[in-house]
Amino acid sequence: MRKFLFLVILTLLLITGCNRFDSNFTAPDDPNEPEEISLQDFFVNLNDSLQILEPANLAPIMAFYPSNYLNNGKNSQDIINFYTDIINENLTNISAILIEHEYQKVKWRLTISNKYEKNVVDSTIVDIVNDSNTAFIGNQSVISFSEYIQNFSKILENSLVSDNTIPLMEYYADDYLNNDMDKSAMRVFYNSLAAVATSNLQVTVNYTQPFQNKFSYWIYDVNGVINSTKVDYAAAVPDSFLIVGTESAGEFDDVQKVLVELGTGIWCSNCPYAEAALHSLKEEFSDQFYYIEYHVNDALQVEGNLETLSYYGDTTLPIAKFQGQTKLSHNNEATLNYYRNVLTTYLNQEARAFLDNNETTITEEEISGLVQIELQAVSQTNLYLKYSLVELESDKTNFAGEKCKQVVLANGSQLLETTDLSQPIQYNLDLPDYLPEDIVLYLWLQTLDEPYDEESCKIYNVIEVNL
Repeated sequence: MRKFLFLVILTLLLITGCNRFDSNFTAPDDPNEPEEISLQDFFVNLNDSLQILEPANLAPIMAFYPSNYLNNGKNSQDIINFYTDIINENLTNISAILIEHEYQKVKWRLTISNKYEKNVVDSTIVDIVNDSNTAFIGNQSVISFSEYIQNFSKILENSLVSDNTIPLMEYYADDYLNNDMDKSAMRVFYNSLAAVATSNLQVTVNYTQPFQNKFSYWIYDVNGVINSTKVDYAAAVPDSFLIVGTESAGEFDDVQKVLVELGTGIWCSNCPYAEAALHSLKEEFSDQFYYIEYHVNDALQVEGNLETLSYYGDTTLPIAKFQGQTKLSHNNEATLNYYRNVLTTYLNQEARAFLDNNETTITEEEISGLVQIELQAVSQTNLYLKYSLVELESDKTNFAGEKCKQVVLANGSQLLETTDLSQPIQYNLDLPDYLPEDIVLYLWLQTLDEPYDEESCKIYNVIEVNL
């Protein structure tokens, strides 16, 4: 538990993503400031300072953070606390690498591993460096992004219930644009919701991609007709943020996320090894990795499960299919190590396809949504958008008596071969008769040739949609 809390603290301190900055900054007054150097040299110096962290002397590293440092609500004292925690945890294997930059705005990667060479921090950070490339200065935002969207959710809820959307629209940039909806269209949309909202309306916000300042929010009225989920982006401005929309959101992540499809069954005596291994890897790699369970010949089997496994040529359980390509059938205590070795090879691959879910709606009969797809050197021939509705934890137990996790409840797909991908793609998935509360939707892109070819039938990327 102590290690988990520490990692949470590290994540909160390192989340400083942004999309737009005001460039009217001044470097701290320092008569002894060194001459201007390159950004590459700046990160060489930063990395060198990280190697000599000592409990009694943080001066070398804090020379890179002036006393007036401020970035998304994090000040210089927060940085001192962060590096102090690193020292106290004996985490001294640290690396700082410049990824890219645009003028003085830098995107860099900080990795920290323990004595077993296992990463405990691997974060992409966005910051601003002063004109002489000698210190970070931050974006000068006095509120963190998480605080901003929590405030937004409260204003959204109050505005709809009170039928007054004027305070709400102050959160939106004048040039807001999201899936062809500008600020005026959003005002009309919110006014239509306010007209039918009851006092039982609730807004739930999910902070999905901090680096991109991406968030989703669910508007639900228990006693009414409102049930809407939206995805949006905000941009950093002096002292705060503004919601700018997905079409102003900047770059996608450049590393692919990995999906593992597991064939399993409650009756299968060897399957708990595979299930436990995937669950452990999910905890280890977080949102870079997802897995789903196709149950067969048991109470959890649904239409499409057996067909998918038969297409892969995998009928003997357990079978784990990594990114639609690599098949592993290990069923012993060494399964976790086998799985991790294969998974890391896929995690290091550059993404060549991207999905961004813009909108999701749930009715009594189906889930529908819009997803924006971008391809880079990926052919649309036999390319499919696939989706599975998944229960995070079932009340059914496996052969070892443990609750089944990541259980597929429904499957769907559509061919994209002749589809115009310049516009968002609509998808629909029929809901099962029984719908538990802890459900998510996975969307992924995959080539499905006939017959199956392990080399070509690859999953290119996957996203999780919270419902």
